[in-house]
Parts: sequence; structure tokens; C-alpha cells
Amino acid sequence: MKFISLQENLEKALSLINRTATVKSQLPLTSNVLVKVTKDEISITGTDLENTTKVIVPGKIEQEGGILLPTRTLIEIVGSLAKEQVIMETEGLSVKVKSGKYEVKINGIAEDEFPKLPKVEEKENKEIEEILRHMKAIVFAAASDESRAVLTGVLTIFEGSEVTLVATDGYRLSLKKLAGDKKKTAEERKIIVPARILSEVSKIVTEKNGEENKEFLVVGEGGQAMFLLQNA
Repeated sequence: MKFISLQENLEKALSLINRTATVKSQLPLTSNVLVKVTKDEISITGTDLENTTKVIVPGKIEQEGGILLPTRTLIEIVGSLAKEQVIMETEGLSVKVKSGKYEVKINGIAEDEFPKLPKVEEKENKEIEEILRHMKAIVFAAASDESRAVLTGVLTIFEGSEVTLVATDGYRLSLKKLAGDKKKTAEERKIIVPARILSEVSKIVTEKNGEENKEFLVVGEGGQAMFLLQNA
């Protein structure tokens, strides 16, 4: 694996992953991110087995490959670099990071050790600009106590041309109904999305400074959902 990118791009990608994929699992591998280069893209992926964030990093692809690197170490190293080009290249199970006169090696783990993540086969695709606009009025009612995990999420119901959002902590309840796409079928689909993730997605979109790109919530089978954010 070898690629060239800008320090700002790497720092931004790691920041997004660190915000949404908070490590709660006892599995040590989840304290690592997968840095992967294919013929089409450079990506960094982090997961806590419940939430997964994959960020496409702009840059020049030199050689395909992938490796797991410790998240905290990589964040500290990239954060200490000057805002200029960064070259990352694997040497066995380590990565050489070069930027200007700075060079460091990070020991890694084979990419095959990264947890296998379920694929989201699309069943519902909803543009979420309106949903995110109402997030503050919904997520405040969700529980923060992890012992009641189901109440820490927002129930999202797709039914015909309508989307309903519901959050409760057992004492208070917030409900919002939004108009949907008139062309959608009447089949009802329900999914509970963690309130913390919805809040972070809302913040990320807000921080894009009004860029006119569309964001989508893709709902699949088996309780899986995926957010597609352009130029986040």
C-alpha cells in the first residue's frame, strides 16, 4: 500500500471516525482503523461493532493494499504534522509516514483481522435534509442510560409517503412526522438509529457550510442502516 494525501484530509477523516465510532467493544481490534487503498479510492474505516464509519480520503494512489493501525497513535501523529503532503507506505506489517523532513514508522496488524462488517442491501433510500433539520427536537428525548439501550435510539418509521421519528426515555416522548416521497410504496419499514449517531451526523452536515450536496439514509434488512454524506 502506498498513497499521497494532504495532512488536512487525513486529519479530517480521522476526526470523523473518532466522533462516530467510539470504541466500546472489548475486542482490542476495534481500537484500530483500517487504512485501505484500492484502484479506485483511499479510505479509512473505524468500527465499535455497533457503528461503523468509512471516510474516502482524497489523494494520489500509488499502490493497492491495506493495514490496521492503532487509532489513537495515528490521530496523534497526523495531528502533529505540518499542513503539507503526507506519504504513507506499508513495509510488511508496519507503515512509514513521511511528511517533509518528518518520518515515523507505525506497527500495524494484517487487514484480514479487521472485523467483518454486514453489508447494507438497500431497501429504502431517504434524502435526510429534512430529518436532520428536526434532530434537536427529537434526540433530546432519547435516553442516555446504556442499560436501556433500545431507548437510546430514535425509532424511524417509513410508511408510504411519510417518515415518523420517535424518541423517548420512558418519561418524555418526542414525535415528528415528515412528508416523504409520494412515489414510495406503502410498505412499512422500521429501524432504530442511535441518537448519538444522528446528532453527530447532523453536526457534520451543518459543518459543511451550506454546500449543496445531498445526504441519504439507506435502510437495509436485519436492522442495518447507512448514512451517505457527500463531501463531509
